[in-house]
Amino acid sequence: MRVLLNGIPLLSPRSGVGNYVYFLGEALRRVGPEHEWMFHYLTFQSSMVRNLPSASFGKVRRQLRNVPGMYTAYRVALELFFRVNTYRKNIDLYHETNYAPFPFRGPTVVTVYDLSFLYYPETHPKERVKFYERYFYPRLSLIRHFLAISESVKREMVKDLHIAADRITVTPLGLDAQYTPAAPGDVKTVTAKFGLTPGHYIISVGTKEPRKNLKRLLAAYAKLSPSLRERFPLAVVGGAGWLFDDWKTLLSRWGLSNDVKTLGYVPQEHLPVLYSGATLLAYPSLYEGFGLPLLEAMGCGCPVLTSNVSSLPEVVGNAGVQVDPMDVDGLSAAMSRLLDDPAERERLRALGLERAKGFGWDQCAALTLKGYAKAMGPSHPLPVHREPAARGS
Repeated sequence: MRVLLNGIPLLSPRSGVGNYVYFLGEALRRVGPEHEWMFHYLTFQSSMVRNLPSASFGKVRRQLRNVPGMYTAYRVALELFFRVNTYRKNIDLYHETNYAPFPFRGPTVVTVYDLSFLYYPETHPKERVKFYERYFYPRLSLIRHFLAISESVKREMVKDLHIAADRITVTPLGLDAQYTPAAPGDVKTVTAKFGLTPGHYIISVGTKEPRKNLKRLLAAYAKLSPSLRERFPLAVVGGAGWLFDDWKTLLSRWGLSNDVKTLGYVPQEHLPVLYSGATLLAYPSLYEGFGLPLLEAMGCGCPVLTSNVSSLPEVVGNAGVQVDPMDVDGLSAAMSRLLDDPAERERLRALGLERAKGFGWDQCAALTLKGYAKAMGPSHPLPVHREPAARGS
């Protein structure tokens, strides 16, 4: 079976979707070696881009969207190129990894990460929302099968996109092997770069945008006693997002300028070390399709405090503390309890490490292959020869 995956997300500086394509692609080759795997960039290749030779591609594409008519012309040309080459290459199944599929004569499978563009359109650029309106919604009926990265996303797709449940396979994300507890020496070295003390800081990871709920996190943190804030500064990792108030103004408003350390984007290799050195991860998001920082933190032995909404409970299970993300007092009280209770943090640390072992990219790939088989139908089954072991087993 010759399967084509959209590899274009690998051409921009690698973020969430790009990481998904990369790690899933590697795992599919391990789990399904009997199949031929190809990747669509602006050409069709059997190898994945690793070193981002076209890192400026994303910028060019964004600029095209700002010129009236240019992005439409670009998309039309890209779809024509895609149609011709899928025919020439005898592609049996096409997996669109970034929502909006190109027209294809055979079975099409699409991964859906979340419906934030539907529920929180204000957190996306206007041109991105328009893109979904033009290229995603009208093509839902053309998609043979969907992959949802959580049960929560599947429920939302059934409810709000009116997609039959049997057309959706849930494929939870995997955990990259680098997310394991870091050596104490590495923790000491990396935390020193950011002015942090190992075991004495709260970490928050995510883009500064409304649905990450950082305003309520700051308000909750401000309610902690001055002594707790002095012992446990809040280290905020992530860049500025859409329609977010001036960060320095928010810190000044709550008198937190000295207690909150704004780290911005950090090198990918530093993130597991920062998780490993943190007292806890505070992640009170209002909505997530999966909530990968929870899994990353658990894999590094960092206790987690998160929301009791959307997909987050199914990721963390009983290995973390869940609170109502709208309840500032409740969030603050939960933080205070964890900061004052090292025994509870150690219990959550052990539970988190064990839970993280259940999320692996080989498992995600095996479930993806089952989704492909459903897309092909009973007359053309896609064989799955073996079930991979859980990560860490």
